[in-house]
Amino acid sequence: CTFQDWGDWEPCTSSCGSGVRKRFRGTIDALYGGADCNGTLTETTPCATLPECPVDCLWEDWTTWSDCSVSCGIGATTRLRKRAHYEAFGGHVCYGTEDDVAVCELSPCPLDCFLEDWAPWSDCSTSCGNGTHVRSRSLTFAAYGGKECVNPQMQDNKPCDVAPCPVHCELGDWSRWTSCSKSCGGGLSSRERTEKIAAMYGGDFCSDVTSMDQACNAQPCPVDCQWGQWTDFDACT
Repeated sequence: CTFQDWGDWEPCTSSCGSGVRKRFRGTIDALYGGADCNGTLTETTPCATLPECPVDCLWEDWTTWSDCSVSCGIGATTRLRKRAHYEAFGGHVCYGTEDDVAVCELSPCPLDCFLEDWAPWSDCSTSCGNGTHVRSRSLTFAAYGGKECVNPQMQDNKPCDVAPCPVHCELGDWSRWTSCSKSCGGGLSSRERTEKIAAMYGGDFCSDVTSMDQACNAQPCPVDCQWGQWTDFDACT
């Protein structure tokens, strides 16, 4: 048996990192009791120095989700992961984040009764004199086992003192008629009234009459007989 010549080396089995090249050869079989070939038909050799292969970044598995950040209501839960190894030799970076957040919703939290802020004071209840300002506020009732408001004050008031109200003049009652100024022959009797309340703060003044006269004892007076003056004495008789 004889070996044929080696064939050409095949291309490297890898373009980066480590690889091998192979070549092959054939045989011519022995005849007529000749000896068999003793040797290999394949030869392998490491490839010449190759560049390092790109190594992509690789994430480890996510951790389990954390407990909810709140004990009631709506909160957040997180999970984490680390890089098993970083990218190298032109490999891809790790896409994504090292943490992940999700919403977690538990039973509603107790809601205590809550008094809102006071509304602005109202205008004075009167345009003059003494009045009242009023303000109010609303209430959010307790829920889910929260504390109730005890005797909440929902309305408040305070006095307001604006300009005094106008006071109009007011006349008192008439007095009695006076005695007649004459007992006969026509006289006068009068009566009068005064201001019971004087005008103030722009009120109306009194314009009605405050005195009044009327005729009285218009009957003629009695005329008594009256002697005239004595004449002079006559001459002696």
